[in-house]
Amino acid sequence: MKSIRAWGIGFGVVFAMLLVAVAFRIVTAWNESGTVGTEAADSQVGDAEGSMPIDQREVVEVVGTLDSFARPNDSANLGSVPAGPVWSAEIGTWGISNEQAYVVGPAGGRNHAVVRAGADGVVQVKLTRMVHGAGLVFRFGSPRDHWAIVAVPSYATFALVRTVDGREEAVGNTGLSPIDDGTTVGVRMAGPVIDLVLNGRVVDTVVDETLSGADGAGLTAESIPGVDAAAARFDDFTFDLSPMEAESAVAAS
Repeated sequence: MKSIRAWGIGFGVVFAMLLVAVAFRIVTAWNESGTVGTEAADSQVGDAEGSMPIDQREVVEVVGTLDSFARPNDSANLGSVPAGPVWSAEIGTWGISNEQAYVVGPAGGRNHAVVRAGADGVVQVKLTRMVHGAGLVFRFGSPRDHWAIVAVPSYATFALVRTVDGREEAVGNTGLSPIDDGTTVGVRMAGPVIDLVLNGRVVDTVVDETLSGADGAGLTAESIPGVDAAAARFDDFTFDLSPMEAESAVAAS
């Protein structure tokens, strides 16, 4: 009996150490590609609903201007949002295939296509084909200054990445998250408060004033060894970026 009890205690210790190692690897997963540093210390990252399961968290209905990319195939540009702004390919060549957006000719590193519509509000996109590093860029000032929430399928999570003066830092992640094709990823922004939204539910909240006045939002895909950025597909880009007062912003004041 003593040997069985000792084995059980030993297994518990090893399992706990494994969980700690996995959590650390999620935050620093991007270090292996050399593109993102360790977790930033000057952002406040907290689960908006504690340890509540994702399917019980606050629902966010993202309505507003929709671009479903229902236009002819185009290997040179994304055109314009219907009755909205023109898409700008900031890095890489972006186009449309079968009514989905994609980066046709990815440049090395991170590629962006954005619209300029406002700094506060809500924005989301559907990742119809999930690829490592693909996701949503927001509060985009330039290729050297922006935020992004991007897929890390190997760890079943999304990483929150902040880039300032060309330096990327992993601010946090969404924990164990849906990572299947068709997952929607979005943010709700009000001043320094950023709510991270997956499949229409808030999964985390960040308080950080960095780039709070930047008005760009759009698509991002990363081209690094072993990752085919051109394979990522985006659809149903939806935004309402007029100034708004989110509940979390009221609570933070």
